[in-house]
Amino acid sequence: MSKSHIAQVGFLMPVISDLMDSGVNVERLLITSGLDRFKLNDPNFYVPVEFMYKFFDQVHRQQGIDELAVQFSESIELATLSQWGELVALAPDLLSAFQFGVKNNGVILSNQQLDLEINGAITTFQQRFTDSSSFGRDQTEHLAFSLLIRSVQLATGGNWAPLEIHFQSSTMPNIESLFPSGWNAKIVLGQPATAIKFPTSLLTKPMSGAGLSSHLSNNFPGTGSLSSRIERLLDSKHDYLHMNAGLITDMTSLSTRTLQRNLAEEGESMSSIIDKWRLKKSLEMLAIPNIYIKEISEFLGYNDVSNFNRAFRRWTNTTPCDYREGLSKDISI
Repeated sequence: MSKSHIAQVGFLMPVISDLMDSGVNVERLLITSGLDRFKLNDPNFYVPVEFMYKFFDQVHRQQGIDELAVQFSESIELATLSQWGELVALAPDLLSAFQFGVKNNGVILSNQQLDLEINGAITTFQQRFTDSSSFGRDQTEHLAFSLLIRSVQLATGGNWAPLEIHFQSSTMPNIESLFPSGWNAKIVLGQPATAIKFPTSLLTKPMSGAGLSSHLSNNFPGTGSLSSRIERLLDSKHDYLHMNAGLITDMTSLSTRTLQRNLAEEGESMSSIIDKWRLKKSLEMLAIPNIYIKEISEFLGYNDVSNFNRAFRRWTNTTPCDYREGLSKDISI
């Protein structure tokens, strides 16, 4: 199921940007899908997959776009997708790029599993979605396939096509624009995963970004557990949304009982996640001198500063004021 899974904003940005450039009322689409609750200005933020599916469905119904991959695939570029995409483009060769993707599985789409299988002269790279087929899921699969092909073509060049293509969905998008004229590949639908088969010798091809210097971090947020996905969504929400258990259940599209049960299996709870998020945010905000403690308290959803003070003392054994003063002393030293 797509419920509780998350997608990086960078995956969604090309669609939103192209729609805006076309004069479409994107704000209305974002509101009806629920995506208006999240910050969409940073490709490294996250949104619920369920909300993204609703957005794709709204684009289909209201704009009459049947194949999002055809409409928007040319706007998807690996290097501008997110920090993850930039690092893939900077890999020394195609093999390293694939291995990096598999190692950091689920960073872009937490409901997507990547795998690389080298079998003699033929290599298979696959993307498997763990939720059931729907219009939104199938469109996401086709957009991810377009991204995959564009990524491989950074090493092989634009005049390249795989030997064989598998689609997990039972429908195939119009992928002609991705390949050179006269391309010929076997296509199979309804497979366990979306995949491409190609000569193993291509793995040695250098990526177009190879040799460039990069100061990007290789540490990506975990998205494997439900609790980690919720934390990513909380970091990405708009500041005006107050933190509470209801917000979490809304973001995950899970019932309170199901959510509590699934979190308990991970040794977590909604209260522990909220506590952890509030602690992290309070430490970040207290490091900014011109933000009043009352403002921090209100941002974190406390009705009274004294309640925030008690919570902060429980977390850190000190008060917000004393903590901030300690930061000033550390800086002066």
